[in-house]
Amino acid sequence: MKCSRIFVVAAIALLLLGSCGTKKVVENVNVPDESVQTKDMRMLRKVHGNAVNEMFVTSKVKVNVGMGSKDISLTGSLKMKRDDVIRIQLVAFGLVEVGQLEITKDYILVVDRMHKRYMKADYSKLSFLKNSGLGFYSLQSLFWNELFLPGHNKVTDGELGSFDTSGQGNDIVISYRRGGMACRWTAGQTDGLIRKTSVEYGAQAGKKSELVWGYSDFKPFGGGKYPTGNKVTLVIPGKKELRLEINLRNVDNDRKWDTRMKIPAKYKEVNTDEILPLLMKF
Repeated sequence: MKCSRIFVVAAIALLLLGSCGTKKVVENVNVPDESVQTKDMRMLRKVHGNAVNEMFVTSKVKVNVGMGSKDISLTGSLKMKRDDVIRIQLVAFGLVEVGQLEITKDYILVVDRMHKRYMKADYSKLSFLKNSGLGFYSLQSLFWNELFLPGHNKVTDGELGSFDTSGQGNDIVISYRRGGMACRWTAGQTDGLIRKTSVEYGAQAGKKSELVWGYSDFKPFGGGKYPTGNKVTLVIPGKKELRLEINLRNVDNDRKWDTRMKIPAKYKEVNTDEILPLLMKF
């Protein structure tokens, strides 16, 4: 079924969001001794302080996936527990569950409901990702609309000096660069809300991987504001551009759900090294 195939491709693309900006992750980022100017530090603390103060984020979602000339719309749900799990369930035609994607600190699980199969592997077992240093926490930060430092579980106040800042009209641009990787966050100077995150990897023209994640439609939640509109563009050399829109509604902090999926015994486990490269061709 076309919907099922596109779901799995979209699920893999979501995984790549975390990998394109975290290649050769270094666990200990050297924080500069020099402090940024007081005004810039106040701004950085404002942006950093906008992080949602909730352990759970749950929501109904509408997802539009575009790849090349293909577009498809799906509905479903997003369920996240901070520092533990990100789960997306997708439904076609409002009735048929297509599949689920579960990302934890220890493994990645893609369940294809239509064909009763699943793929489960720790990060090192995915041949096309094991050298890219995919990080759960950087991917989590993209979903939670936060600053991040590759290789760190979270950004502490003492590490804010790792970022550079510059003014751009009514916005502030926060940047971080290490080797061939460059990250930029664009936030409002007045409210400190992150409205765009971009990640580039690669130094040569035409060979850069680029992720742009735009945030909009902020709603009160968790003592602050949380974006219910997400527009993602992912460009990887040699692959079709991926366009992904995730719109949330009825954002809540529901705790009454199992944080781990149960795989039916009749489902067949698929070898990731064999199937993932094939799926990426679509």
